[in-house]
Amino acid sequence: DRSLVYDHFTSDWYLVGVSSNEIHAAGSGGVVSTVEWMRQASAKLQSLQNHPVVGTIGDSKTDKKSELSFRLDRSKAQYEQDIRRCHEEIRNGESYELCLTNQIRSTVHSNDSDGPFGLYNILRRRNPAPFSAFLRLARLSIEED
Repeated sequence: DRSLVYDHFTSDWYLVGVSSNEIHAAGSGGVVSTVEWMRQASAKLQSLQNHPVVGTIGDSKTDKKSELSFRLDRSKAQYEQDIRRCHEEIRNGESYELCLTNQIRSTVHSNDSDGPFGLYNILRRRNPAPFSAFLRLARLSIEED
């Protein structure tokens, strides 16, 4: 497993790589390939240090509520019916615990949406989470054998 971790308090990046104990394990699990990934990712992050920001999050003149809409896959009535069915199955001894979920879908209604970054901007305007981040890593390609 590999990840990039950003510390918002210190503005530091950390590269985390977990590997097997084998030096040259098959695939990408060995120490050598993990260290090589860390070197390449570190070099890429350092090269982006003085790179201009592609987009910024600012105030929008559009109606925030009309930019993005959400809808549930199940109606409230269907969801309540499904809850009753879950209770029935529990009473029948089919399970002692069930986790019923409902999927949320969204539609972007903005003409100026810049793909995923545009959606991120809309979400940030609606909910300015202090520690959220958007990483566009399309050009970061680390090949592993």
